[in-house]
Amino acid sequence: MQVYEIRVLKSGGRAALSSQEIHLSDRGAINAARRLATGKAFEVWRDLDCVHRSPACARKIDAANANFPPL
Repeated sequence: MQVYEIRVLKSGGRAALSSQEIHLSDRGAINAARRLATGKAFEVWRDLDCVHRSPACARKIDAANANFPPL
């Protein structure tokens, strides 16, 4: 069993809710996050690794990165 952090995000990309939960697998944590987020953008983290970003979250990150020039 592993500890996961589930972050449900506000429209600006900031965390509106952060929950630590224990699950057997990444898939179990992702399914729990979907139920918790109820259609909002969310991320699932295991330690320092983001194991899942919802499609809505990925669009926000892409839009934020568009404001910065490439390295």
